[in-house]
Amino acid sequence: MLGTIAILIAYIAITSYQFRGGGDVLHLIFPGAVTPELGTYIIAAFVILTTAMAGMSSVAYMDVAIGSLVTVICVIAAPMLFFQAGGWIGLHTALPPEYFQVLGNYRMSPDHVRQSVGMGVIRGMEFLVPVLLLMLGNQ
Repeated sequence: MLGTIAILIAYIAITSYQFRGGGDVLHLIFPGAVTPELGTYIIAAFVILTTAMAGMSSVAYMDVAIGSLVTVICVIAAPMLFFQAGGWIGLHTALPPEYFQVLGNYRMSPDHVRQSVGMGVIRGMEFLVPVLLLMLGNQ
C-alpha cells in the first residue's frame, strides 16, 4: 500500500515537472511565439493525445525513441563541449572552484551565500529523489 502511494505521488510530481520542463524548452526554442505556460499546455496536449491514441504502448515506444536520441546526442555533444571549453584546464579556468568540490555548488543559496553541508545534502537530494522515484515507478 505504501509503495503504491509513493509511486502515485512520484508519477504526479514527475509528470508535472516534465510538462513544465517541456514548456520551458518550447519557450527557449520559440521565445517570441510560445510562453512557458503555453508550452506546458502544448506538451501536455501532445502527451495526452499520443497516450489516448495508442495507450501505454505509445509511451513505451516514445521512451525508447527519446532514450536513444538523448544517448546519441550526449555521446556526441559531451566530448565536443569538453574540447570547445579547452579541456580540464579550460573548465577550471571558466568555472568557480566550488564546482569541483563535493556538493560545492549545491551549498550556494540563490543569492550566492555559502550554506552548511546539511543544506547542500538537502539540495542535492532535491535532484536525486525524483530520479530515484522515477526509476522505482518505471519498473
